[in-house]
Amino acid sequence: MSTPAYRADASFSRLIFWGIVAFLGGPVLATILLVQVLDPKSESLWPLVWILLPMLVAVIAIVVVARWQRRTRHAGIRSKLTAMGWEPQMAPTEEQRQHLWSRIGHLAGSLDVSGGPGTIQWIATPPPDQGEAWMFETHQIVGSGDNSQIHERTLIAWPADAAALPGARLGSLPGFLMSRIGRAARRQRKDQELTDPDFADLTPHWCLLGEAATGRQFLTPATRQELARSPKNESWSLGGGWVCCIFRHVLDGKNLAAFYKRAQRMLQ
Repeated sequence: MSTPAYRADASFSRLIFWGIVAFLGGPVLATILLVQVLDPKSESLWPLVWILLPMLVAVIAIVVVARWQRRTRHAGIRSKLTAMGWEPQMAPTEEQRQHLWSRIGHLAGSLDVSGGPGTIQWIATPPPDQGEAWMFETHQIVGSGDNSQIHERTLIAWPADAAALPGARLGSLPGFLMSRIGRAARRQRKDQELTDPDFADLTPHWCLLGEAATGRQFLTPATRQELARSPKNESWSLGGGWVCCIFRHVLDGKNLAAFYKRAQRMLQ
């Protein structure tokens, strides 16, 4: 299997894993130690305090480290984007969010960013001489309570009239969406998937929806070869005046640069 062109930032997942280990293992270890030294007939509440203390420390540590990780990742993104000549807004104003949403909001369903402009975490734009393009990240909590899920997306979008990218013109054609997603997610769209034999080499791993003719123009032999390096949870949306690449996760600075350069290369 080909090496993925870029990889999701896994620092938060590792933090949660070790946080759960500490949250559950701390009280167990404390209990084992206390059993060795406590008088079984004692009615003091201090043993309970010592058993629960590791759980509190684990929760506080998760919050503190998560905030540090976010600041560190954002600093890396800002540094990398600046080096690429882009202008990052790591804390965009409501006006900036609304402006971006006014441009791509009609594609929210295809881009899987239905939470509105308030979900936008940061925005980046290229130098004026490179024309219009947008790179941004969204963060949305879906559901509530035990059923809540965090949906994070990293996206890059070019308008169909982007002169520097010939492939962007495909955004003016009838819509086509392809997503490398898991089987559970594909079951919900099984009746809508394209079954065209021209896409037989892609359908084992990709969910293809929309206009087959647009897909044929996009999926040149070179593009198909490049798609072999797509990580799971990558999507491409063509239509509605835009060409967009979507990744259903967040990226650090290094992988964000790889994400952008590869998407740009595929449209040249």
